[in-house]
Amino acid sequence: MQDVDLPRHIDLERIGREPRAYAGKLPSQSMAKLMGLVDDAAGIEASIQVEWAQDQTHAAIRGECGAYVTLICERCLEPMDARLAGEFEVLAVDRAQQADDLPVDQAVVEAPRGQLDVVSLIEDELILGLPVVPRHEDTACDGGQRHFGPEDEPLPQAESPFAALGALRQNNGSSDTR
Repeated sequence: MQDVDLPRHIDLERIGREPRAYAGKLPSQSMAKLMGLVDDAAGIEASIQVEWAQDQTHAAIRGECGAYVTLICERCLEPMDARLAGEFEVLAVDRAQQADDLPVDQAVVEAPRGQLDVVSLIEDELILGLPVVPRHEDTACDGGQRHFGPEDEPLPQAESPFAALGALRQNNGSSDTR
């Protein structure tokens, strides 16, 4: 990709009906929602193609985005690096009510008065790419099996919660005199 900044907004009415392509980087500071979910983000890149749909009433926006982020592993609580990637294909509508006229499976993005918020679109797509439970892939991650105390001390053995039921069953079996 080019080493240029992607525009924050695209005026869909002003660019005309010819297909347009944009590619570049976005600053991570402009993505407050994403930065609230990750430990750090860098290298946010995206490309967007804008074409007009067959009926010439909606702009069709296709694109892809990616970023390198630092997340906190849910197993060991240590930082881990992850690559987020997303692809999207949406139609731009002026108001959400206009989406009612489109097929149910058609994804839409609101572009009030023809102003497409590129940062919000890319940010939402990257958030959808976040893992539900971030964790290291390798087995070196201890998985939360922490042991407090001296290393040579054996782990405490927890009694089975069903041991009491087994004892009750044995007692009932021996007292049954039928």
